[in-house]
Amino acid sequence: MKTTVTLSLISHTNHGKTTLARTLLRRDVGEVADRPHVTLVAEAHLLVETPTACLRLWDTPGFGGDLEGLRDRLRREGSLRGWLQETYDRIAHRAIWCSQQAVRNVREEADLVLYLIDTAAAPDPGLAAYVAIEAEILAWIGRPVLVLLNRTGGLDPAGLTALEGRWAEHLVPWPMLRAVHSLDAFARCWVQEDRLLEKVASLLEGPKAIAARELGQAWRARQEEVFRQSCAALSRFLARLACDRAPGPPRKALGQLEGRRGQATLGLVEELARLHGLDRAEVPRLEKALRTDLATRGRSWIDEVDRRSGGFWGAVLGGLATGLAADIASGGLILGGGMILGAIAGALGGSALGEGVRRARGPRAAYAHWPAAFLDARLREALLRYLAVAHWGRGHGGVWRDGDTPTAWTEGIEAVCSECARADDLWGLGTREGPAGEGALARRLEPLVAGCAREILRRCYPDAMGCRGAGAPGGAPQAPTPP
Repeated sequence: MKTTVTLSLISHTNHGKTTLARTLLRRDVGEVADRPHVTLVAEAHLLVETPTACLRLWDTPGFGGDLEGLRDRLRREGSLRGWLQETYDRIAHRAIWCSQQAVRNVREEADLVLYLIDTAAAPDPGLAAYVAIEAEILAWIGRPVLVLLNRTGGLDPAGLTALEGRWAEHLVPWPMLRAVHSLDAFARCWVQEDRLLEKVASLLEGPKAIAARELGQAWRARQEEVFRQSCAALSRFLARLACDRAPGPPRKALGQLEGRRGQATLGLVEELARLHGLDRAEVPRLEKALRTDLATRGRSWIDEVDRRSGGFWGAVLGGLATGLAADIASGGLILGGGMILGAIAGALGGSALGEGVRRARGPRAAYAHWPAAFLDARLREALLRYLAVAHWGRGHGGVWRDGDTPTAWTEGIEAVCSECARADDLWGLGTREGPAGEGALARRLEPLVAGCAREILRRCYPDAMGCRGAGAPGGAPQAPTPP
Protein backbone atom coordinates (compact mmCIF):
# COMPACT_ATOMS: atom_id res chain seq x y z
CA MET A 1 0.00 0.00 0.00
CA LYS A 2 1.33 3.45 -0.94
CA THR A 3 2.07 6.07 1.68
CA THR A 4 0.27 9.29 0.79
CA VAL A 5 1.71 12.66 1.80
CA THR A 6 -0.90 15.41 1.61
CA LEU A 7 -0.15 19.12 1.38
CA SER A 8 -2.89 21.75 1.60
CA LEU A 9 -2.48 25.24 0.12
CA ILE A 10 -4.30 27.88 2.12
CA SER A 11 -4.02 31.66 2.36
CA HIS A 12 -5.84 34.95 2.48
CA THR A 13 -8.11 35.18 -0.54
CA ASN A 14 -6.53 36.29 -3.83
CA HIS A 15 -2.95 35.72 -2.67
CA GLY A 16 -2.03 33.24 -5.41
CA LYS A 17 -2.90 29.72 -4.22
CA THR A 18 -4.29 28.49 -7.53
CA THR A 19 -1.51 30.28 -9.41
CA LEU A 20 1.07 28.37 -7.37
CA ALA A 21 -0.83 25.09 -7.77
CA ARG A 22 -0.80 25.54 -11.56
CA THR A 23 2.90 26.34 -11.55
CA LEU A 24 3.84 23.30 -9.46
CA LEU A 25 1.58 20.97 -11.46
CA ARG A 26 2.73 22.36 -14.85
CA ARG A 27 -0.88 22.45 -16.02
CA ASP A 28 -3.93 24.69 -15.70
CA VAL A 29 -6.25 23.76 -12.84
CA GLY A 30 -9.02 25.74 -11.19
CA GLU A 31 -9.71 29.34 -12.14
CA VAL A 32 -7.39 32.33 -11.78
CA ALA A 33 -8.74 35.90 -11.63
CA ASP A 34 -7.91 39.14 -9.86
CA ARG A 35 -10.86 39.06 -7.44
CA PRO A 36 -11.61 37.51 -4.04
CA HIS A 37 -13.03 34.00 -3.57
CA VAL A 38 -12.41 32.66 -7.07
CA THR A 39 -11.81 29.14 -5.67
CA LEU A 40 -15.01 27.96 -3.96
CA VAL A 41 -14.32 24.27 -3.34
CA ALA A 42 -11.22 22.34 -2.31
CA GLU A 43 -9.60 20.24 -5.06
CA ALA A 44 -6.87 17.59 -4.77
CA HIS A 45 -4.16 17.06 -7.42
CA LEU A 46 -1.38 14.51 -7.76
CA LEU A 47 2.06 16.16 -7.76
CA VAL A 48 4.39 13.16 -7.99
CA GLU A 49 4.34 9.46 -7.16
CA THR A 50 6.67 6.49 -6.85
CA PRO A 51 5.89 2.75 -6.54
CA THR A 52 5.57 3.17 -2.77
CA ALA A 53 4.43 6.77 -2.19
CA CYS A 54 2.47 9.68 -3.68
CA LEU A 55 2.31 13.41 -3.01
CA ARG A 56 -1.08 15.17 -3.20
CA LEU A 57 -1.71 18.90 -3.22
CA TRP A 58 -5.04 20.42 -2.13
CA ASP A 59 -6.03 23.83 -3.50
CA THR A 60 -8.57 25.36 -1.13
CA PRO A 61 -10.82 28.45 -0.91
CA GLY A 62 -9.02 31.36 0.73
CA PHE A 63 -9.53 33.13 4.00
CA GLY A 64 -11.22 36.46 3.56
CA GLY A 65 -14.15 38.65 4.34
CA ASP A 66 -15.28 38.21 7.95
CA LEU A 67 -12.25 36.53 9.56
CA GLU A 68 -13.56 37.24 13.06
CA GLY A 69 -16.84 35.56 12.13
CA LEU A 70 -15.03 32.55 10.68
CA ARG A 71 -12.98 32.16 13.87
CA ASP A 72 -16.10 32.33 16.04
CA ARG A 73 -17.90 29.74 13.89
CA LEU A 74 -14.98 27.34 14.17
CA ARG A 75 -14.98 27.74 17.95
CA ARG A 76 -18.67 26.75 18.05
CA GLU A 77 -18.27 23.77 15.71
CA GLY A 78 -20.01 20.66 17.04
CA SER A 79 -22.70 22.54 18.96
CA LEU A 80 -26.35 22.97 17.93
CA ARG A 81 -25.81 26.70 17.56
CA GLY A 82 -22.83 26.06 15.31
CA TRP A 83 -24.83 23.66 13.12
CA LEU A 84 -27.68 26.16 12.75
CA GLN A 85 -25.25 28.97 11.90
CA GLU A 86 -23.52 26.81 9.27
CA THR A 87 -26.84 25.93 7.66
CA TYR A 88 -27.75 29.62 7.47
CA ASP A 89 -24.28 30.58 6.13
CA ARG A 90 -24.59 28.08 3.30
CA ILE A 91 -27.45 30.16 1.91
CA ALA A 92 -26.80 33.70 3.11
CA HIS A 93 -23.00 33.93 3.63
CA ARG A 94 -21.54 31.73 0.91
CA ALA A 95 -17.97 33.05 1.17
CA ILE A 96 -17.63 32.38 4.89
CA TRP A 97 -19.27 28.95 4.48
CA CYS A 98 -16.71 28.06 1.76
CA SER A 99 -13.86 29.14 4.05
CA GLN A 100 -15.25 27.00 6.85
CA GLN A 101 -15.43 23.97 4.57
CA ALA A 102 -11.87 24.60 3.40
CA VAL A 103 -10.55 24.75 6.97
CA ARG A 104 -12.38 21.56 7.88
CA ASN A 105 -11.00 19.85 4.77
CA VAL A 106 -7.45 20.86 5.67
CA ARG A 107 -7.90 19.60 9.23
CA GLU A 108 -9.11 16.22 8.02
CA GLU A 109 -6.78 15.71 5.06
CA ALA A 110 -3.49 17.58 5.44
CA ASP A 111 -0.21 16.24 6.77
CA LEU A 112 1.29 19.69 6.29
CA VAL A 113 -0.27 23.09 5.56
CA LEU A 114 1.33 25.44 3.02
CA TYR A 115 0.28 28.94 4.12
CA LEU A 116 0.87 31.45 1.30
CA ILE A 117 1.54 35.13 2.05
CA ASP A 118 1.58 37.79 -0.71
CA THR A 119 4.61 39.94 0.13
CA ALA A 120 3.70 42.45 -2.61
CA ALA A 121 0.47 43.22 -0.73
CA ALA A 122 2.33 43.30 2.62
CA PRO A 123 6.05 44.06 2.04
CA ASP A 124 6.44 44.64 5.79
CA PRO A 125 5.13 41.87 8.09
CA GLY A 126 3.65 44.49 10.40
CA LEU A 127 1.25 45.54 7.63
CA ALA A 128 -0.40 42.11 7.44
CA ALA A 129 -2.89 42.51 10.28
CA TYR A 130 -4.93 39.55 9.05
CA VAL A 131 -2.08 37.11 9.77
CA ALA A 132 -2.77 37.06 13.53
CA ILE A 133 -6.37 35.89 13.08
CA GLU A 134 -5.46 33.42 10.33
CA ALA A 135 -2.67 32.03 12.54
CA GLU A 136 -5.24 31.36 15.26
CA ILE A 137 -7.37 29.51 12.70
CA LEU A 138 -4.32 27.50 11.61
CA ALA A 139 -3.73 26.63 15.26
CA TRP A 140 -7.28 25.29 15.41
CA ILE A 141 -6.48 23.08 12.39
CA GLY A 142 -3.67 21.52 14.41
CA ARG A 143 -1.25 20.67 11.59
CA PRO A 144 2.34 21.85 11.09
CA VAL A 145 2.52 24.88 8.80
CA LEU A 146 5.17 25.90 6.26
CA VAL A 147 4.85 29.59 5.36
CA LEU A 148 5.44 30.40 1.67
CA LEU A 149 6.28 33.97 0.61
CA ASN A 150 4.76 34.77 -2.79
CA ARG A 151 5.65 37.48 -5.35
CA THR A 152 9.34 37.73 -4.44
CA GLY A 153 10.68 37.25 -7.99
CA GLY A 154 12.61 40.52 -8.18
CA LEU A 155 14.80 39.89 -5.10
CA ASP A 156 18.38 38.65 -5.17
CA PRO A 157 19.57 35.85 -2.82
CA ALA A 158 20.51 38.32 -0.08
CA GLY A 159 17.14 40.03 -0.37
CA LEU A 160 15.27 36.73 -0.15
CA THR A 161 17.23 35.69 2.93
CA ALA A 162 16.52 39.02 4.62
CA LEU A 163 12.81 38.81 3.76
CA GLU A 164 12.53 35.26 5.11
CA GLY A 165 14.30 36.40 8.30
CA ARG A 166 11.89 39.30 8.88
CA TRP A 167 8.86 37.06 8.46
CA ALA A 168 10.30 34.27 10.61
CA GLU A 169 10.88 36.78 13.42
CA HIS A 170 7.36 38.18 13.01
CA LEU A 171 5.78 34.71 13.21
CA VAL A 172 7.57 33.56 16.39
CA PRO A 173 4.40 33.94 18.56
CA TRP A 174 2.70 31.18 16.54
CA PRO A 175 4.75 27.99 17.00
CA MET A 176 2.64 25.96 14.56
CA LEU A 177 4.13 28.16 11.78
CA ARG A 178 7.31 26.07 11.67
CA ALA A 179 9.38 27.51 8.81
CA VAL A 180 9.42 30.23 6.11
CA HIS A 181 10.32 29.66 2.45
CA SER A 182 10.27 31.99 -0.59
CA LEU A 183 8.43 30.55 -3.60
CA ASP A 184 7.10 32.99 -6.17
CA ALA A 185 4.05 31.64 -8.00
CA PHE A 186 4.75 33.83 -11.04
CA ALA A 187 8.54 33.51 -11.40
CA ARG A 188 9.95 30.58 -9.47
CA CYS A 189 12.62 28.08 -10.54
CA TRP A 190 12.68 24.29 -10.26
CA VAL A 191 15.65 24.38 -7.89
CA GLN A 192 13.48 26.33 -5.43
CA GLU A 193 10.92 23.53 -5.61
CA ASP A 194 13.68 21.12 -4.57
CA ARG A 195 14.24 23.22 -1.47
CA LEU A 196 10.50 23.30 -0.79
CA LEU A 197 10.23 19.50 -0.81
CA GLU A 198 13.32 19.26 1.39
CA LYS A 199 11.61 21.52 3.95
CA VAL A 200 8.39 19.49 3.70
CA ALA A 201 10.27 16.29 4.60
CA SER A 202 11.99 18.01 7.53
CA LEU A 203 8.64 19.04 9.05
CA LEU A 204 7.07 15.56 8.94
CA GLU A 205 7.80 12.53 11.10
CA GLY A 206 7.99 8.76 10.80
CA PRO A 207 6.79 7.03 7.60
CA LYS A 208 5.46 10.33 6.21
CA ALA A 209 8.92 11.91 6.44
CA ILE A 210 10.53 8.88 4.77
CA ALA A 211 7.94 8.97 1.98
CA ALA A 212 8.40 12.74 1.54
CA ARG A 213 12.17 12.31 1.07
CA GLU A 214 11.58 9.58 -1.51
CA LEU A 215 9.05 11.76 -3.34
CA GLY A 216 11.47 14.69 -3.24
CA GLN A 217 14.13 12.56 -4.93
CA ALA A 218 11.65 11.49 -7.62
CA TRP A 219 10.64 15.12 -8.20
CA ARG A 220 14.29 16.16 -8.44
CA ALA A 221 15.10 13.39 -10.92
CA ARG A 222 12.22 14.51 -13.13
CA GLN A 223 13.36 18.13 -13.07
CA GLU A 224 17.00 17.17 -13.67
CA GLU A 225 15.92 15.34 -16.82
CA VAL A 226 14.12 18.48 -18.03
CA PHE A 227 17.29 20.46 -17.27
CA ARG A 228 19.40 17.97 -19.25
CA GLN A 229 17.08 18.09 -22.25
CA SER A 230 16.98 21.91 -22.08
CA CYS A 231 20.78 22.13 -22.17
CA ALA A 232 20.81 19.73 -25.11
CA ALA A 233 18.34 22.01 -26.93
CA LEU A 234 20.51 25.07 -26.23
CA SER A 235 23.56 23.19 -27.53
CA ARG A 236 21.82 22.14 -30.74
CA PHE A 237 20.75 25.75 -31.32
CA LEU A 238 24.28 27.09 -30.85
CA ALA A 239 25.79 24.32 -32.98
CA ARG A 240 23.36 25.17 -35.77
CA LEU A 241 24.51 28.79 -35.75
CA ALA A 242 28.20 27.86 -35.54
CA CYS A 243 27.96 25.45 -38.47
CA ASP A 244 25.75 27.62 -40.67
CA ARG A 245 27.13 28.98 -43.96
CA ALA A 246 25.68 31.21 -46.64
CA PRO A 247 27.12 31.72 -50.14
CA GLY A 248 26.78 34.76 -52.35
CA PRO A 249 27.26 38.54 -52.04
CA PRO A 250 27.63 39.94 -48.48
CA ARG A 251 24.16 41.51 -48.21
CA LYS A 252 22.42 38.38 -49.45
CA ALA A 253 24.58 36.05 -47.34
CA LEU A 254 23.98 38.00 -44.13
CA GLY A 255 20.24 38.08 -44.79
CA GLN A 256 20.19 34.30 -45.19
CA LEU A 257 22.17 33.72 -41.99
CA GLU A 258 20.00 36.10 -39.98
CA GLY A 259 16.78 34.65 -41.34
CA ARG A 260 17.80 31.13 -40.34
CA ARG A 261 18.93 32.38 -36.93
CA GLY A 262 15.49 33.90 -36.32
CA GLN A 263 13.76 30.63 -37.15
CA ALA A 264 16.20 28.66 -35.01
CA THR A 265 15.59 31.02 -32.07
CA LEU A 266 11.83 30.57 -32.34
CA GLY A 267 12.30 26.79 -32.51
CA LEU A 268 14.51 26.88 -29.40
CA VAL A 269 11.96 28.79 -27.30
CA GLU A 270 9.15 26.51 -28.48
CA GLU A 271 11.15 23.43 -27.47
CA LEU A 272 11.99 24.91 -24.06
CA ALA A 273 8.32 25.76 -23.54
CA ARG A 274 7.30 22.19 -24.43
CA LEU A 275 9.86 20.70 -22.02
CA HIS A 276 8.53 22.88 -19.19
CA GLY A 277 4.85 22.18 -19.88
CA LEU A 278 4.05 25.66 -21.19
CA ASP A 279 1.67 26.75 -23.94
CA ARG A 280 3.18 27.24 -27.38
CA ALA A 281 0.78 30.13 -27.98
CA GLU A 282 2.64 32.18 -25.33
CA VAL A 283 6.03 31.86 -27.05
CA PRO A 284 5.71 35.12 -29.10
CA ARG A 285 5.00 37.11 -25.92
CA LEU A 286 7.97 35.56 -24.18
CA GLU A 287 10.24 36.30 -27.13
CA LYS A 288 9.00 39.88 -27.33
CA ALA A 289 9.72 40.47 -23.63
CA LEU A 290 13.19 39.00 -23.99
CA ARG A 291 14.03 41.07 -27.07
CA THR A 292 13.12 44.22 -25.16
CA ASP A 293 15.32 43.12 -22.28
CA LEU A 294 18.23 42.26 -24.57
CA ALA A 295 18.00 45.70 -26.16
CA THR A 296 18.62 47.30 -22.74
CA ARG A 297 20.31 45.12 -20.12
CA GLY A 298 21.95 42.93 -22.74
CA ARG A 299 23.64 45.90 -24.37
CA SER A 300 26.82 45.19 -22.39
CA TRP A 301 27.09 41.83 -24.18
CA ILE A 302 26.94 43.56 -27.56
CA ASP A 303 29.49 46.13 -26.35
CA GLU A 304 31.83 43.32 -25.36
CA VAL A 305 31.48 41.75 -28.81
CA ASP A 306 32.09 45.15 -30.38
CA ARG A 307 35.39 45.56 -28.53
CA ARG A 308 36.59 42.24 -29.91
CA SER A 309 35.33 42.68 -33.44
CA GLY A 310 36.87 45.89 -34.71
CA GLY A 311 33.83 48.13 -34.27
CA PHE A 312 31.49 46.11 -36.49
CA TRP A 313 28.73 46.00 -33.90
CA GLY A 314 28.96 49.74 -33.38
CA ALA A 315 27.68 50.02 -36.94
CA VAL A 316 25.06 47.35 -36.26
CA LEU A 317 23.69 49.23 -33.24
CA GLY A 318 23.19 52.26 -35.47
CA GLY A 319 20.67 50.25 -37.45
CA LEU A 320 19.06 48.59 -34.42
CA ALA A 321 17.30 51.77 -33.25
CA THR A 322 15.35 52.14 -36.50
CA GLY A 323 14.57 48.43 -36.61
CA LEU A 324 13.37 48.32 -32.99
CA ALA A 325 10.91 51.14 -33.71
CA ALA A 326 9.53 49.07 -36.61
CA ASP A 327 9.17 46.06 -34.31
CA ILE A 328 7.21 48.02 -31.73
CA ALA A 329 4.97 49.56 -34.40
CA SER A 330 4.13 46.09 -35.73
CA GLY A 331 3.16 44.79 -32.30
CA GLY A 332 6.46 43.05 -31.69
CA LEU A 333 5.36 39.72 -33.19
CA ILE A 334 7.70 39.49 -36.15
CA LEU A 335 10.54 37.95 -34.15
CA GLY A 336 12.76 40.96 -34.46
CA GLY A 337 12.52 41.26 -38.23
CA GLY A 338 12.71 45.04 -38.09
CA MET A 339 15.73 44.91 -35.79
CA ILE A 340 17.38 42.37 -38.08
CA LEU A 341 16.89 44.47 -41.21
CA GLY A 342 18.00 47.62 -39.43
CA ALA A 343 21.08 45.88 -38.10
CA ILE A 344 21.96 44.55 -41.54
CA ALA A 345 21.59 47.99 -43.06
CA GLY A 346 23.75 49.53 -40.32
CA ALA A 347 26.38 46.84 -40.63
CA LEU A 348 26.66 47.04 -44.39
CA GLY A 349 26.85 50.81 -44.12
CA GLY A 350 29.96 50.47 -41.91
CA SER A 351 33.49 50.35 -43.11
CA ALA A 352 33.49 46.61 -43.86
CA LEU A 353 32.07 43.28 -42.79
CA GLY A 354 35.06 42.96 -40.45
CA GLU A 355 34.48 40.36 -37.74
CA GLY A 356 30.65 40.57 -37.83
CA VAL A 357 30.29 37.98 -40.56
CA ARG A 358 33.46 36.35 -41.79
CA ARG A 359 33.99 35.43 -45.41
CA ALA A 360 35.72 32.19 -46.30
CA ARG A 361 36.76 31.09 -49.80
CA GLY A 362 36.76 27.51 -50.92
CA PRO A 363 37.74 26.03 -54.27
CA ARG A 364 34.34 26.83 -55.80
CA ALA A 365 32.63 29.72 -54.03
CA ALA A 366 32.83 32.15 -51.14
CA TYR A 367 30.56 31.80 -48.11
CA ALA A 368 29.80 33.76 -44.95
CA HIS A 369 29.56 32.42 -41.39
CA TRP A 370 29.09 33.78 -37.87
CA PRO A 371 32.33 34.61 -36.00
CA ALA A 372 33.29 33.45 -32.51
CA ALA A 373 32.54 36.80 -30.84
CA PHE A 374 29.01 36.81 -32.23
CA LEU A 375 28.45 33.22 -31.06
CA ASP A 376 29.70 34.09 -27.56
CA ALA A 377 26.91 36.68 -27.34
CA ARG A 378 24.38 34.12 -28.58
CA LEU A 379 25.46 31.77 -25.77
CA ARG A 380 24.54 34.48 -23.26
CA GLU A 381 21.18 35.10 -24.93
CA ALA A 382 20.40 31.37 -25.04
CA LEU A 383 21.06 31.08 -21.30
CA LEU A 384 18.76 34.04 -20.64
CA ARG A 385 16.00 32.36 -22.65
CA TYR A 386 16.44 29.19 -20.61
CA LEU A 387 16.16 31.11 -17.31
CA ALA A 388 13.03 32.88 -18.53
CA VAL A 389 11.24 29.65 -19.42
CA ALA A 390 12.48 27.78 -16.32
CA HIS A 391 10.95 30.49 -14.11
CA TRP A 392 7.71 30.87 -16.02
CA GLY A 393 4.63 30.56 -13.80
CA ARG A 394 1.27 29.60 -15.28
CA GLY A 395 -0.98 31.84 -13.23
CA HIS A 396 -2.00 34.49 -15.74
CA GLY A 397 -0.56 32.92 -18.88
CA GLY A 398 2.08 35.64 -19.28
CA VAL A 399 5.80 35.63 -18.79
CA TRP A 400 6.11 37.60 -15.54
CA ARG A 401 3.77 40.22 -14.33
CA ASP A 402 6.18 43.16 -14.35
CA GLY A 403 7.43 42.31 -17.85
CA ASP A 404 11.08 42.42 -16.81
CA THR A 405 13.86 39.97 -16.00
CA PRO A 406 15.68 40.09 -12.65
CA THR A 407 19.03 41.87 -12.70
CA ALA A 408 20.59 38.84 -11.00
CA TRP A 409 20.04 36.79 -14.17
CA THR A 410 21.91 39.07 -16.54
CA GLU A 411 24.62 39.72 -13.97
CA GLY A 412 25.02 36.00 -13.32
CA ILE A 413 25.18 35.16 -17.01
CA GLU A 414 27.80 37.84 -17.65
CA ALA A 415 29.91 36.75 -14.68
CA VAL A 416 29.85 33.05 -15.54
CA CYS A 417 30.40 33.49 -19.28
CA SER A 418 33.23 35.95 -18.66
CA GLU A 419 34.99 33.60 -16.24
CA CYS A 420 34.63 30.36 -18.18
CA ALA A 421 37.02 29.37 -20.95
CA ARG A 422 35.79 30.75 -24.24
CA ALA A 423 34.49 28.22 -26.72
CA ASP A 424 36.51 29.62 -29.64
CA ASP A 425 37.95 26.21 -30.48
CA LEU A 426 34.46 24.75 -30.59
CA TRP A 427 33.15 27.59 -32.73
CA GLY A 428 36.12 27.05 -35.03
CA LEU A 429 35.25 23.37 -35.27
CA GLY A 430 31.79 24.36 -36.49
CA THR A 431 33.27 26.69 -39.08
CA ARG A 432 35.59 24.00 -40.42
CA GLU A 433 33.04 21.19 -40.49
CA GLY A 434 30.00 23.18 -41.65
CA PRO A 435 26.49 21.67 -41.46
CA ALA A 436 27.87 18.12 -41.54
CA GLY A 437 29.49 18.66 -38.12
CA GLU A 438 26.41 20.09 -36.39
CA GLY A 439 25.52 16.97 -34.39
CA ALA A 440 29.07 16.35 -33.16
CA LEU A 441 29.49 20.00 -32.16
CA ALA A 442 26.18 19.99 -30.24
CA ARG A 443 27.37 17.01 -28.17
CA ARG A 444 30.65 18.79 -27.38
CA LEU A 445 28.90 22.02 -26.47
CA GLU A 446 26.48 20.38 -24.05
CA PRO A 447 28.88 20.03 -21.06
CA LEU A 448 29.87 23.69 -21.41
CA VAL A 449 26.26 24.89 -21.67
CA ALA A 450 25.09 22.70 -18.76
CA GLY A 451 28.00 23.85 -16.60
CA CYS A 452 27.24 27.51 -17.29
CA ALA A 453 23.50 27.08 -16.64
CA ARG A 454 23.99 25.22 -13.37
CA GLU A 455 26.60 27.70 -12.14
CA ILE A 456 24.22 30.60 -12.86
CA LEU A 457 21.46 28.83 -10.91
CA ARG A 458 23.91 28.19 -8.06
CA ARG A 459 24.71 31.91 -7.87
CA CYS A 460 21.03 32.88 -7.92
CA TYR A 461 19.94 30.15 -5.46
CA PRO A 462 22.99 29.10 -3.42
CA ASP A 463 20.94 27.01 -0.95
CA ALA A 464 18.92 25.08 -3.54
CA MET A 465 19.65 21.36 -3.72
CA GLY A 466 19.64 21.22 -7.51
CA CYS A 467 22.60 23.66 -7.57
CA ARG A 468 24.89 22.06 -5.02
CA GLY A 469 28.23 21.00 -6.33
CA ALA A 470 27.73 22.94 -9.55
CA GLY A 471 30.53 24.23 -11.69
CA ALA A 472 34.14 23.25 -12.13
CA PRO A 473 36.83 23.73 -9.47
CA GLY A 474 37.44 27.44 -9.13
CA GLY A 475 33.81 28.28 -9.91
CA ALA A 476 33.48 28.56 -13.68
CA PRO A 477 32.67 25.77 -16.11
CA GLN A 478 35.38 24.96 -18.61
CA ALA A 479 34.99 24.27 -22.30
CA PRO A 480 35.82 20.71 -23.39
CA THR A 481 38.73 20.27 -25.75
CA PRO A 482 37.70 19.40 -29.30
CA PRO A 483 39.33 16.45 -31.04
